[in-house]
Amino acid sequence: MSRPGTCETGCSERRRDLVRADACDWVEGLADRARRRADALRPLVRVIAAQSDDADAGADGDADAAFGALAERARQALRRHPDVDAATVDLSEPPAEATTWWCDRCGGLDAPQDCLGICIWRSVDWVDAAVYAAARERARTEREREERLR
Repeated sequence: MSRPGTCETGCSERRRDLVRADACDWVEGLADRARRRADALRPLVRVIAAQSDDADAGADGDADAAFGALAERARQALRRHPDVDAATVDLSEPPAEATTWWCDRCGGLDAPQDCLGICIWRSVDWVDAAVYAAARERARTEREREERLR
């Protein structure tokens, strides 16, 4: 994972921690899915909140029927928008980072690693670790919001 620099006077290397782009894509997708599910549940939560404010009004039979209808709407909404990520989400540990050295003038990048004597070049996309950390925090926030609405 190296791209030689082209600075005539020598590159100014700065540390840049990178994370694989597919890990970043995964947490961004997780955040988007959680946001969509929360957005779908939010209107029903508002109805439930409004109904609970009005629960004291009316006869007991009306209140029981209204509660039953509302409970059924809630069950249907939860079935339509299942938390499909619940079993696979683990945001506690970030993926492995690659420490690289980057020149902000020419874009040269060097990622030193131990030589095994076998060169295998595979194309891998990387993102800055700070971008990943922001996406992970967004995913955590969206998941928490969705869980509160559930």
